[in-house]
This record gives sequence, structure tokens and C-alpha cells, in this order.
Amino acid sequence: MTSRLARLLAPRRIALVGIPADLGRPGARPLVYLQRHGFPGAIYPVNPRHGEIGGLRTYPALAALPERPDVVWVGVSGPQVLGVLEEMARLGIPNAVVLTAGFAETDA
Repeated sequence: MTSRLARLLAPRRIALVGIPADLGRPGARPLVYLQRHGFPGAIYPVNPRHGEIGGLRTYPALAALPERPDVVWVGVSGPQVLGVLEEMARLGIPNAVVLTAGFAETDA
């Protein structure tokens, strides 16, 4: 397996961009499941409106993380996704999983 593919499929560090503070919301499921199933790596919630989510310190942006994540889960609304992907490119973060709404599924 190539190094880049390994970082996507078996990451050591995951950033969760747009994760909500309310762990009962569907958008918080990645964090809930990572914690519930004992993900052994670093989890970095990225949400500028909160200081802590799920017992973890949050960061206002990807650039503020203490280390570069292997993969970024992108859970912001459709119009904000491009900005996150551009920030990832500037920081050299190669892998993203985008799970959001606000593209063609709602209208033209």
C-alpha cells in the first residue's frame, strides 16, 4: 500500500472540520465513533466557536493544529467545503473525506 493511501485508510491523526459541539447531532458521529471504538491516534476537532468538544481541545482552523493530520473529515456546509480543501492544499494535507449537504441534492 502506498504511503498516501495508507494515511487515508489507516490514519494516525484525524482532523474533524465543522464538528458540532452537540454530540447528539449526526455531524458529531465521526468523533463519537472514533472515541467509542478506541481510535489510537490523535483526533483534532476544528471548530472556531468552541474551546472543547467531546473532551478534546478544539482548534479554530487546520493551520492551528499542533501537527499535520493524515486525513481531514470535512463536515461543513457545501459552500464552505472549497475553502477547507484550499486550506488543506496550502498546508500539504493530502486526504479528505467530505460528508456534507448543500450541493446539487437540494436544487440546481
